[in-house]
Amino acid sequence: MDHIDDYLNHLLVERGLSGNTVEAYSRDLARFFTWLGERDEAEVTLDDLRGFMEEMRAGGLGARSLARVMSGIRGYYRWLVEEEYLDSDPTELLDRPRLGRHLPGVLSREEMERLLNAATDASPESIRDRAMLELLYAAGLRVSELTGLGINDLDLELGAVPGNRQGNQEREAPVGGDALAWVPRHLPGVPATIGPAR
Repeated sequence: MDHIDDYLNHLLVERGLSGNTVEAYSRDLARFFTWLGERDEAEVTLDDLRGFMEEMRAGGLGARSLARVMSGIRGYYRWLVEEEYLDSDPTELLDRPRLGRHLPGVLSREEMERLLNAATDASPESIRDRAMLELLYAAGLRVSELTGLGINDLDLELGAVPGNRQGNQEREAPVGGDALAWVPRHLPGVPATIGPAR
């Protein structure tokens, strides 16, 4: 516990972490050492760490918060070993909490329609935004896929754009009527029968 201030300063100055992140680590370390009581940081065992994490879990701390707490404690002990204050790191064998897979949120139909209808004026920017939103929505593209499209990638006659599945597998994404109508409005010099990229 003697070295916490030095460690926090290391995070702030040398690692360049934000003040909020360093403050969160400070609170987490204080919570751990308060739980530990009078014992020295060098006396901490794997069983102590597991007991602390189990008590935090039982107290209602979620998996992501537990992972952050563990990251702070693990980082502190790794730093103590690097700085040669300790010979070994008791956190090395500590299991990480399992984080549930976080699925991205999906807009409801009404939210999507409000978003599409937000581009209402006839300015070039508004038409561009509407064309991009229509393509994202109609083809189920990721933003990175949309921004990577070139004019010659669009096949408006066939009604398709290229995309990538996860794992970089190429796919052809179908495009519906509204998107097919808005893209030529955004790119007026482009005929509605652009061919696929060669």
